[in-house]
Amino acid sequence: MKPRDLIFPLIIIPLGLAFLFAGLMLIFRPDSRRIIALKMRTGAFLLSFSFMAACSTPPPVTCYKPAPPENSVVFDIYEAVSPGDTLRGRIYQVTYDHLIYEIFSVDDRQMILNGRFTDSAGTAVFRDGWFRIATNGDMRSGNYILRIMGEYKDVSDKRELDHKEFTVR
Repeated sequence: MKPRDLIFPLIIIPLGLAFLFAGLMLIFRPDSRRIIALKMRTGAFLLSFSFMAACSTPPPVTCYKPAPPENSVVFDIYEAVSPGDTLRGRIYQVTYDHLIYEIFSVDDRQMILNGRFTDSAGTAVFRDGWFRIATNGDMRSGNYILRIMGEYKDVSDKRELDHKEFTVR
């Protein structure tokens, strides 16, 4: 048993009893300022002390790695890539009907590549949670942003899942 587990009940129980006693005293003498002040002080100390007792415990240790949240993107892209490299990554627990990608040039402020991911061979393939995008071999050196977005069949609203900035050398 930790000392903290023994100290907290020894302090909280008397404080709780003092708070109850002050409340009972107020029933018989409702105009007493000293009893009201005593009840307010013990109540405030009881609240703050019980908050510290409840919130100071560390989270439980488990053997399991927590599951990633829905539609979370992990990029497997270095900060600097060569022209013609394939951009890769993983999207966990996809809930969208369509996944869309955009490669945007920061320097020229224009769209370089965009489209939907497909299951089969093509420029952008998404299969079993993994994606890969074949870039143009003629991409000039500069700064780019890869955006991954999701879209439902019924709604034409695209939602950005994540983006990654990279540089073409």
